[in-house]
Amino acid sequence: MRTLFSTRMIQVALATGLVFTALGAVSCSRGPASGAGASDDHGVFVALDGSAAAGLRVRVITETGKEVYAASGIKDMRHIDPGVFMPKPGTGDGSDWGLKLTSGSGKIMIIDRSGKKTIDPPGVPSGDFVEGLTPVSQLRGGIFGGKCGYMDTNHQMKIPFDFDGCLPFSEGLAPIAKGGKYGYINTAGEVKIEPRFDRACLFTGGLARVLVYRTWSVIDAAGAVSFSNERTGCVVYSEGLMVAHSKNKLGYVDRTGTFVIPAKYEAGGNFVEGRAFVMFDQHRRTILIDKTGNQIPTAELTDAEDFEHGLARARQGNLWGLMDTQGKFVVAPKYDTIEPLASGLRVAIVQGESTTFLDERGAVVKPPAPYCLAYHHGVFLCVKDPGEEAWIFSIP
Repeated sequence: MRTLFSTRMIQVALATGLVFTALGAVSCSRGPASGAGASDDHGVFVALDGSAAAGLRVRVITETGKEVYAASGIKDMRHIDPGVFMPKPGTGDGSDWGLKLTSGSGKIMIIDRSGKKTIDPPGVPSGDFVEGLTPVSQLRGGIFGGKCGYMDTNHQMKIPFDFDGCLPFSEGLAPIAKGGKYGYINTAGEVKIEPRFDRACLFTGGLARVLVYRTWSVIDAAGAVSFSNERTGCVVYSEGLMVAHSKNKLGYVDRTGTFVIPAKYEAGGNFVEGRAFVMFDQHRRTILIDKTGNQIPTAELTDAEDFEHGLARARQGNLWGLMDTQGKFVVAPKYDTIEPLASGLRVAIVQGESTTFLDERGAVVKPPAPYCLAYHHGVFLCVKDPGEEAWIFSIP
């Protein structure tokens, strides 16, 4: 099973000159965001044009069309790093980070999704805001290194650089590393579960998985062990069930660690809307099951993802389509790629031919301009002229 991120860099590899149209300023209808705590449809977009020989121009524009930063004569692409901040879709409180720019002299600027700029911040964020906080890495000589802590939405340090490793908050607790072990802190920075684990995962449904010397256990918010399980790793507790392993096979357990669906699969996703896809054998035969373990009849599948708003990306052979919870293809498998639902639309691509936009029901949506390449947070990203060259970065 794959997990895709909606963040991506799009290169329109064409011929000459310069072009940019951030139809970051183009308005369009917006569908509801997907997932609990999904983003709020605000964004910053980065556009580069020109050439390395003459010097590139960079512009940072909010989705309303407001330019919050511009510079020209840039000859080193490494100074522009929109890939620093890549939160997963459906996580966080919608604040989300934007990007990091570095000047030739090494001065750093961070710009968040609202266009707020901070020059030479105490650290650089590594993820989305959750519960008003985001992990930040301390800077040493302009590079990542040293300790980590947590920054608030005003770009101020809320929890100081006291830790060797920091993960996002979830359900009021965040995994941190100190002295080679993991524990958990609350949003005030207080240690609530002492560092004693070799690895620690985020809390979901009041439970989190932790590793102690090759043994995975599930703990509650007080740190008490509920049950142990073999080689499961970080998985979520979803709709009352959690992926677990026994004798190298996968099944699903309840809160007590009891197998509700026997461990007989090679791989499996999370239950969403009462359905989950599981891989039945090493030949990647994928089937759809309900919460009792009964199989829902489907066409023959080679891969599938968790459901989003009633539809799941499912692959037949090498092509992807969209399937409903009854196991029927709503969109026939004809695309090389279908990306996760983002702000009410999915991007479907036939390589070398076209980009298609699908709404959450699978219907084709016509973009507002001829050469639109992506859709993120309520805006289409487009180029004016396909005969010219443009790099467009989208920051969800």
